[in-house]
Amino acid sequence: MATCLSKQSKGAAASGAHPGPGCHCARRCIHGCITVVPRRYTCRCITVVPRHPPIAPGTVHVGVSRWCPGTPPIAPGTSQTQNQPGPKGLPGIQWLLGQFSQAGLAQETAKAWGTPCPCHGGPGTEPPGSSGRPPPNVVFVKTHKTGSSTLQNILFRLGERHHLTVAFPRHTYQFAYPLRFAAAFVEPLPPGAARYNLLLSHLRLAAGEVRRVMPPDSLYLTILRDPVRTFQSVFAYYRSTVPAFRPLANHTRPLAAFLQAPARYYDPADVGNGLARNPMAFDLGLEAGGEEGGSRWDRELERLNQTFHLVLIAEHFDESLVLARELLGLRLEELAYVRLNARRGAVDEASAPGLARRIRAWNWLDVRLYRYFRAVLWHRVERYGYTRMKGELEALRSLLGETRETCLAGEAVGPEETADELRPWQPDSATILGYNLRPSLPPAQYASCYRLVLPELQYHARLYYRQYGREMCSLPCD
Repeated sequence: MATCLSKQSKGAAASGAHPGPGCHCARRCIHGCITVVPRRYTCRCITVVPRHPPIAPGTVHVGVSRWCPGTPPIAPGTSQTQNQPGPKGLPGIQWLLGQFSQAGLAQETAKAWGTPCPCHGGPGTEPPGSSGRPPPNVVFVKTHKTGSSTLQNILFRLGERHHLTVAFPRHTYQFAYPLRFAAAFVEPLPPGAARYNLLLSHLRLAAGEVRRVMPPDSLYLTILRDPVRTFQSVFAYYRSTVPAFRPLANHTRPLAAFLQAPARYYDPADVGNGLARNPMAFDLGLEAGGEEGGSRWDRELERLNQTFHLVLIAEHFDESLVLARELLGLRLEELAYVRLNARRGAVDEASAPGLARRIRAWNWLDVRLYRYFRAVLWHRVERYGYTRMKGELEALRSLLGETRETCLAGEAVGPEETADELRPWQPDSATILGYNLRPSLPPAQYASCYRLVLPELQYHARLYYRQYGREMCSLPCD
């Protein structure tokens, strides 16, 4: 257990960022310092030692664009076929720490994950089972509380499977959010990599700066969700961190109280309030000041439509995935997913009379943004063909059912029931659900299932460590 010396850095508190990565730990961790106990700022060093073989036997998983022989050993004392949190009565992470001395923990973890590979692949060194066609370069603008973690997991798995080079933030899990993205926020390329292939972490879009980092042929994706549900989720998740929400953190009906007089709490000059109004528009770089009407917003939406190759819609996630499959050239099995980062007891407070209307009025630009791109999506579905789409959806949903039946021990559960290495980060104002895997899965199935349910922060840190051979920085560091 690492002791948290301060709750949050000033910048993290102002931005509404995850409290965990902004806190200081008594010792450094492979996975940075992240909060895993609901409603507390206790820090734990989440040193995930995956008890499974690599995705493709006989390969080392590295985050750079090359393919290398060799198999990383499994950490001593761990099982390839079981996913248990440790002896009954002991938290799994403490059990893991007991298996490895503190001095040798990072080294053993490196062995289990594989270290950066010194060899350089040449033409034709694609992973086994690949079609031979290299995956496209992808920019995914990860909007807040829209189902974006689920799509990010699909893209993380794509990157790991094909050993793509990921553009990571220089520290923590976000690109200096809520500041506008800048190329300077990106970790330099690892040795042997010629360019970045994926950019997937939270940012506030500045398209010109992103183009300085990513190849010109990159595909741009993002996802939007019904603005009423998005704002409900943002409010619940960031109630104790966004300045406009913080005064109501302990109110019995905080959302209703906020919407009674939002201007009383909301200061547009405070960049930390970016998520407090039109959060999706804010993430996509729009400034919602000024009048609601006028041709300006028509031009802004058309500009975004020209920037993005696909805008997914959360309420039509499967249809969106089918379109993404065609755009990215993915196989059907690469679309398997489970819903990640969902809240426990997400009560529909907006069902109270008039509340949904107030949410829409307060977030008018998000409403306009969502309706515009929902229409764009359905136009694309029409061009794709309704009969063709119906067949693809049936195949996808059959795959999803089989995948859940194969992988999951049951429905999503709270953090107190989730194995340590699979426990999502917990804000202090909401409980985020996670999954446990079925016991005694065969090694190959365990490898796939483990990645399917691995939470965002753990997967982010896992890929970073593979790519750079060192732990990520939880605060700015050299």
